[in-house]
Amino acid sequence: MSDKLKGKGLGYRDLGLPAAVAAARDNDPEGVVAWLNTIPARFLPPAVKNEPAFAALKDRADFQAVFERKP
Repeated sequence: MSDKLKGKGLGYRDLGLPAAVAAARDNDPEGVVAWLNTIPARFLPPAVKNEPAFAALKDRADFQAVFERKP
């Protein structure tokens, strides 16, 4: 999915969030974290960590660290 969106003039969040959700669907927790880390902290709403797609990752330290970054 993310390859289809590259080069479309989308912002980090516009690409990163859908790609992270797709990675979660593919059972790829490292991919989720990697995609979320592409989004600058100031553009990543804290509520994203409570999205149902990411429920299985809520206790992972690397996932929590994404939301502890400073904007």
